[in-house]
Amino acid sequence: MDGFTVAPQRVHALAEGVAGWLSGAEGDLLFTLAQRCREGCIVEIGSFAGRSTTFLAAGSEAGARVVVYAIDPHIEPETGQSRFPAFQRQIEAAGLSRIVRPIVGTSVQAAGSFNEPVELLFIDGAHDEESVRQDWELWEPRVLPGGYVAMHDTLRWPAPSHVAEERIIGSSAFFQAGLVDSITFGRKCRSGEEQGRRHRRYRLRLLKSIGNLVVRIPLPALARAAGSRLVRALQS
Repeated sequence: MDGFTVAPQRVHALAEGVAGWLSGAEGDLLFTLAQRCREGCIVEIGSFAGRSTTFLAAGSEAGARVVVYAIDPHIEPETGQSRFPAFQRQIEAAGLSRIVRPIVGTSVQAAGSFNEPVELLFIDGAHDEESVRQDWELWEPRVLPGGYVAMHDTLRWPAPSHVAEERIIGSSAFFQAGLVDSITFGRKCRSGEEQGRRHRRYRLRLLKSIGNLVVRIPLPALARAAGSRLVRALQS
């Protein structure tokens, strides 16, 4: 992706220690995409404790300050208790409350009354096949031409991986598809825009297949970070 921005260290510091599985490079990607938004809002499906929300909202604040709608039922599966207070504390501590609009509920519930144009959609909800496809069908049509869709956990997890390959990497509806750690992303084509080149799609599939193997190998943090940079460089 052209113009990949590294989020400021203060943003990484705000997200550090927050529960979640978002890598630093993935946070930089979300920051970059959010910073580019000008015409529509940002929708995040699956906020958990607010780690990814912090990068999205900070990127938006560094750009046009579009609203981030953070959708999550915030229910702890094992106990049934609400996780929402912890999410609120993170967003308030990060000073991003004016950017983030939490929606406490499922993506299905949120979609019923949502009518704003979306410029960036980040899908990181439930990872079973039915839920992933439902999130896509409900929300991707709302993304503006020229906007981005990003999907988390598209390595190792079968359903996000299959949907990302089918609907982003393998689709002529998306341009400039890419892979950053476990996030597959792409920009939705505008009318008449040239489609992505076939060889780039083949290369992304190959890199993704390699990534699926590598994530199963225990590697030192420095080696994993170097591998992440190499994968991004190979997409240039």
